[in-house]
Amino acid sequence: MKSSRFHLLVALLLSLALSSACAPSPSKDLTFNDIDGEFLDSTLIAVGTSRVDTSLMSQRGSMIFVRQDGSIKSLDHDGMDALVLAYRDGLLAFSDANHDYILGSRFPVRNRAKSSTMQRGIGLHEGSLFSVFNEGFGEAGYEMQVSQSLADEETSKLEVRNGWIINVTTCEDGVWALTSPEPFSTSHATVERLFPEHELKYEINIKTGELIWDATSCDGTKLTAVGMRGNDVNPADELVFDVDLSTGNTRITEISGLPEEMSPWNISVQADEIMALFKDADYQARHELWSIDRVTGEASLREVIAEDFPEEVRDRLYRVDGRYLYQLDVTRDSPSVLRAYDVVTGKVVKERKFDALDPIVNNPKAFDDAQESFKDFVVLTPVDKW
Repeated sequence: MKSSRFHLLVALLLSLALSSACAPSPSKDLTFNDIDGEFLDSTLIAVGTSRVDTSLMSQRGSMIFVRQDGSIKSLDHDGMDALVLAYRDGLLAFSDANHDYILGSRFPVRNRAKSSTMQRGIGLHEGSLFSVFNEGFGEAGYEMQVSQSLADEETSKLEVRNGWIINVTTCEDGVWALTSPEPFSTSHATVERLFPEHELKYEINIKTGELIWDATSCDGTKLTAVGMRGNDVNPADELVFDVDLSTGNTRITEISGLPEEMSPWNISVQADEIMALFKDADYQARHELWSIDRVTGEASLREVIAEDFPEEVRDRLYRVDGRYLYQLDVTRDSPSVLRAYDVVTGKVVKERKFDALDPIVNNPKAFDDAQESFKDFVVLTPVDKW
């Protein structure tokens, strides 16, 4: 027994040494303070990675910049499980465990009190960043952390509020959050504005069943959420929630025409149409693009985006943004690929290939806990300029 424990310890120490000694190096000629508007303007995509919070190793992550000319730069950060990126008005924002970043601004890196909980959302409005984390159960119930990083301040402020964050989205008049009293399904939710700070909030209640929220988007002054209402009779009614942020008037419409096994993953709202990326709840590799009539709730399949997960693909990320659905295939031994689908036709309109992204941050010989997962990405260059 002692011998096997000894060999296990030796193997672990060797793996730690190997993953540390052979870890990929960040770009030595670049710091976050060097990321200005000119740098971002000549960047194709930015990709965020992080170790998961259950890793036995210390938390860390990376920010990868694929330039328009195909070259790649990377920088280390302190990591954040479920890391989320935002790009708006020429600024790139994200948060790690100890900092908020607004790249392209006067103060690109802002110190913040440590947050080791999972990030739930991010909002960027008029140069100010709001990152939201779910904290856990406190004296008064479930609690969330809200980090405020104002445009003209060098540091961030982290505060604890009651409630549980479901989703965060940026609308015409500020950053809005969808919250509930507890983390699991509930018959009650609140739509509230985080910034600019104002006692502006609206309540959503249903008489029967419980709400399970999936995806949120904003179209001007209307917030749209897609979720489910569960009960003993029909456990999975898909619903559209339209909230007029100027009045609080809420319209709830049941979605018809969707297969039961599909669940919404990402949505974009355009006039009276919702473009939604759905994934198969059982077979996670399958993704489909659906159109949902915002008024009637009628859904129609636009295109099957993916049916399987190619062997050479290490991670596959999606983002719906305006008129495009973006798909990023992260690879190790072959070129990584960025595709843009037109959400109206469901067809690929542009594609870019570049050097494999996984080796930028991961050593293939290191054990799993040392690996960084690809969490999120944003496209900085318009599709017509690819």
